[in-house]
This record gives sequence, C-alpha cells and structure tokens, in this order.
Amino acid sequence: VFHLNSLPGGIGYNAKTLSSGTACSYSIMYLVSIGDSTINSARLEGKISKIVSVNYRQFAILSFIYHQFCTTVTGE
Repeated sequence: VFHLNSLPGGIGYNAKTLSSGTACSYSIMYLVSIGDSTINSARLEGKISKIVSVNYRQFAILSFIYHQFCTTVTGE
C-alpha cells in the first residue's frame, strides 16, 4: 500500500561536500508523469562540478496511484 525507500551511494571522495542538489519526477496513475530526476538535473540545480555522492529516494502509494522518485547529488 505504502512504500518509502532510500538508496545512498558514494561515488568518489576527491571532492568536498559543500552543496547538494535534488531533482524529482512524479507519476499519477500512470497517466501523468512530470519532472526530471536525472543526476545531471540534480547536479545543475545544486551548481555542482565534482560529484561526491548520489542518493536516490522513492515514495509510492499503491505503486500506480502516486509515485515520486528523487535524486540527490552532493559535491562541490
């Protein structure tokens, strides 16, 4: 009925964690889908040039009624 999941993942440690950017996409009943949850979109939103980590978060209600997928990028 309800699903919330988070998947953290480090990419590299050659940069400092100074800022973060988040990009999300949403889907309603498989009929309407909006947003851009790509790594590049999150990177641009946070003005990041060197990525330290990428985290994914997923939230769903009955899988098809409402679904949200977010990508968070941290770096400098």
